[in-house]
Amino acid sequence: MPMNGASTNQSIPVLGDLRNEQHVSERIVAEVTGLSLSWVRKQRFLKQGPLWKKIGKSVRYPVCGLREWLAGIQQQQGGSNV
Repeated sequence: MPMNGASTNQSIPVLGDLRNEQHVSERIVAEVTGLSLSWVRKQRFLKQGPLWKKIGKSVRYPVCGLREWLAGIQQQQGGSNV
């Protein structure tokens, strides 16, 4: 994240930034994938999309599961970037 007071909208996290994280929020999933928060929620409701779990009252996505899900999408699309 920017430390010089720049807007956080300019710094969207990428999977490499999440090396030290085990789980991330649905908002981070939306930012990393470039998909809307409502899309992420709808996929969870439909039991599709990346692996998720409830931790207390919070929904969290394991970073390793997010990586696997993104890799699967890339394979389905012939290796193009997601």
